Amino acid sequence: MKQFPLILIFSFLCLQFAIVQAEVKMPAVLADHMVLQREQPVPIWGWADPGERITVEFAGQTKQTVAADDGTWRIHLDPLAASSEPRSLTIRSQSSALKSQSSGLKSESSGLKSQSSGLLHQLSDILVGEVWLCSGQSNMRMGVRGSLNAGAEIAAAQYPKIRLFHVGDALAQQPQSDVQGSWKACSPGTVGGFSATAYYFGRKLHQELNVPIGLVASSWGGTPIEAWTPAQAAKDDPQYAMRKSVYDNQARNYSAAQAQAKFEQQVANANTKIAAWKANGQKGPRPYKPNRSSGHPQTENPKYPSSLYNGMIHPLAPLGIKGAIWYQGEANAGAHASYYRVQLENLITSWRALWGQGDFPFYFVQLPNYRQLWTEPVENGGWPDIRESFMQTAKEVPNTGMAITIDIGEASDIHPKNKQGVGDRLARLALYQTYGQQDIVWTGPIIAEHRLQGDKAYVTFETGGAPLAVKGDVLKGFAVMTADGNIVPADADILSEQSVVVTAPGVAEIRTVYYAWADNPEGSNLINQAGLPASPFRFGEYQSWQDRLSNVRTLLRDGRELPGLQHGAILRSAGDITLGEQTHSALFVHPAFFDGNVGAVSFDLELQDVRKDLRFALAKATNAGDGILLKVLCRTDGSGFSELAHIAANNPEWQTHTLSLSKWRGQNVTLRFIIDPGPTTNNDGFHIGDLALVTTD
Repeated sequence: MKQFPLILIFSFLCLQFAIVQAEVKMPAVLADHMVLQREQPVPIWGWADPGERITVEFAGQTKQTVAADDGTWRIHLDPLAASSEPRSLTIRSQSSALKSQSSGLKSESSGLKSQSSGLLHQLSDILVGEVWLCSGQSNMRMGVRGSLNAGAEIAAAQYPKIRLFHVGDALAQQPQSDVQGSWKACSPGTVGGFSATAYYFGRKLHQELNVPIGLVASSWGGTPIEAWTPAQAAKDDPQYAMRKSVYDNQARNYSAAQAQAKFEQQVANANTKIAAWKANGQKGPRPYKPNRSSGHPQTENPKYPSSLYNGMIHPLAPLGIKGAIWYQGEANAGAHASYYRVQLENLITSWRALWGQGDFPFYFVQLPNYRQLWTEPVENGGWPDIRESFMQTAKEVPNTGMAITIDIGEASDIHPKNKQGVGDRLARLALYQTYGQQDIVWTGPIIAEHRLQGDKAYVTFETGGAPLAVKGDVLKGFAVMTADGNIVPADADILSEQSVVVTAPGVAEIRTVYYAWADNPEGSNLINQAGLPASPFRFGEYQSWQDRLSNVRTLLRDGRELPGLQHGAILRSAGDITLGEQTHSALFVHPAFFDGNVGAVSFDLELQDVRKDLRFALAKATNAGDGILLKVLCRTDGSGFSELAHIAANNPEWQTHTLSLSKWRGQNVTLRFIIDPGPTTNNDGFHIGDLALVTTD
């Protein structure tokens, strides 16, 4: 009899151990105070012991499933109507009854009656409404306390039916299954550090739709799109491959001590620049100052390809969402900004595939005006290029849209404070395209059709629900390229509610039209009558240079030829190049090699109705060993290729060359450029040289 208590205690401990082993785990994003997506099946998922039977109860529904061999389980609630009534969601398992028995056993041993219900999990204060994923870099990350009129905005943020979930920072080399974070009701005490863009977007939706809104913010400042893209989606992306190769190479020689020393030197240099900036009246952007060492190039680097997708996007699926908003691009607004069009579609497609909800709405912010005010009619560069990439994506990828912000940036701050305008314009897109509010002005003017006709150019716009207008007296911001390649300011007049005609004094033939084409085209003033600005655009001859590149091939060192960008790449971007004392428009070609098997890359350039010689500039990259070799072949219609030039480049500075094409004047010509990295080039990655084809002369 004296042994009975020991047996009883041992049995009780065994029961407790079994309960711990059978404990069901829920993802962080399924928790108290959350919002479930209305009017579509609602995934509920988690982890348990293999074979564990799981029961989920919510809003009168009861669903059951069994944990798979790997311990995962998932059920789908039937579509739910929107509800502001706080309700509980319960999750039970087979071990619930066992837990109840053990609780009763414990109560009896202490002389108390068991009150256990056998409940394993209970999520409380659950609402049903609209859920949006909000992602990007620092301008999405920027909190409400950093936006315009922050004090008043925070004090007024009494919206208990808006729920906020901030995803904790997480880097990962492989896709993860959970995140850190918790749901909070929106209030003056919780909104200050939450994404301002997401909050103002969600607030307008809440006010217009009168349903609960759930906002999941997953962002990290200074990060490129490659970090948010899964590896599989980027397997054919040369820019992704180059970025990864660079960091992988750095990792081979990484030293924490050297990284810390470099960081300290960067801080010292930044302090010197900041002091000079302050002494100069704080003109221009504040110099950047790093706040931490760069860390390991692979495992501690938020710019490492796929690291943020793995750690901060993949674990959120399959959370039921209505769609996503995206504010990113500053980290990609460089020499390869034109390629962002491909990268953004890859990201959108991969996220949609991950969620398995079809082509859910995906809205993004076209980068605002930034940097020094423009002084030339056209100023090529990465920022206008990436704005074009956003516009092309919005036109060509289904169920997407672009918030135009060219009028609410700041010349000296890459983080403009007017996030109210950003959120409002994103919400307008959603209200019109997703929620069917046909009476709303949903975008500023976006070029729809264009026609060049001698000394005139005609442009028709999608005006977003309001007629075209001018902010001021006369239209500003237009420029044209003439037949001889000069770029001059242009006049423009509104012809109708949807169209504009462009002319330029003394110009008999317009070849290209530009609008607001610069980093900071402040003063460009085409709007609609709701005051929303027109998107920057260009059309005309410049495009033919991009399109004329064809027949890209990879030539291996063993003599084989492979079609396309296998082991190598040719990236392109438009911009300006200064040769001597003159600045020209150019098409830049950036050849790259990802491994030592590549002997060369080649491409063809189609020229129709040749009128003049072709000027180009060539430069080797710093990691291109002793130099690179360029061979140019030429053929006319029906003929074979013959060698036209053989040039070595052993200088990182631009070297100018001219291809004489006078013998083919008036004919169609194909030029084949073959770029050989040379035997001493480091072929572990990164580009090995640059070729600039001068498009105006």
